[in-house]
Amino acid sequence: MRELGIISFSRCEHRVSTFERAKLAARTRGVHTCYRVHLDLGRARAAARASFDSEMALAFAPRAAGLIRALLFFFSEAQPADAERLRRLLAQLLQSAAADEADANASAIMCATEDGAKSWQHLSRRLIELCLPRVLPPRSSPDGVELQAVLYLTDATRWHWRPRLAPARATHVEMLAHRSQLELGSRGVHAAVAVALGALLPPLTRETVAAPPAPASPASLLLGPLLAVSMRQLLVACGAAGGTAAEAGLVSAARSLLCEAGLLCRLPHEVLRARVRVRARARARVRVRVRVRADTRGAQRSHPNPNPNPNPSPNPSPNPALALTITLALALTLTRC
Repeated sequence: MRELGIISFSRCEHRVSTFERAKLAARTRGVHTCYRVHLDLGRARAAARASFDSEMALAFAPRAAGLIRALLFFFSEAQPADAERLRRLLAQLLQSAAADEADANASAIMCATEDGAKSWQHLSRRLIELCLPRVLPPRSSPDGVELQAVLYLTDATRWHWRPRLAPARATHVEMLAHRSQLELGSRGVHAAVAVALGALLPPLTRETVAAPPAPASPASLLLGPLLAVSMRQLLVACGAAGGTAAEAGLVSAARSLLCEAGLLCRLPHEVLRARVRVRARARARVRVRVRVRADTRGAQRSHPNPNPNPNPSPNPSPNPALALTITLALALTLTRC
């Protein structure tokens, strides 16, 4: 019996050790596989960089889509040369956008077909996300091409090539531009704008709140364009018929711009008057109680109902644009006090 017990114990120990060895071998194979994938990815990115450098010496417009995809694939913060490649690509893109000939305009070439327009919408949004943290020194280029690219790609009125497209294609491109704006709301556009505004504005003191910087100062010249990037996204989000993307954009704007201590109050009055307009007629048409969330935990400010309805709707649906207007009015009123 004792010998039988010893034999059973040794067999069990043998099975356990075999299982542990199998686990260790599988773990080692996984590490080796990850290392080989890392090496393959590094070689693929090196080849993409070499191909990008050679392709940039050729005509840009017909190759723009491939060049942008290659840049998005290999771009890395650890490679200082990639920032220069990004600057060269953006400069070529802006130069082609000003071309009168359709075959020299990269945007017009991509948007000539339905699949090309969808690709343009995706690639332009990715470029905007890449440029947003680089709109100001020290991460921006000396010529500020990153900020110029953000202003161009987020403002459809700058796309002078759009009227040359077929009417149906131009409408499709406009719809895709609205979709890009909605997607940017949840991808950090308002946070990036708030960081840039905070870097340009003077420190938060009693004097800077009482007397914001003059509109003619060098820093103030960038405040209006930067604020317009957020305002365009907000206008699109307010015009959307609900949805997660629109709500995410409004929440992000409230957190980054409205709830940032002392940000709006340091902006020059002329910039605010040009970007934020509170309409008296819209306020007179308020019939429901509008609640604006300051954060996701439920901190709210409410706008009183001037004409209470004796038979209120069980599920009121306030106009999002009106809610945003009231939010901005309340924020400006509170920060000016």
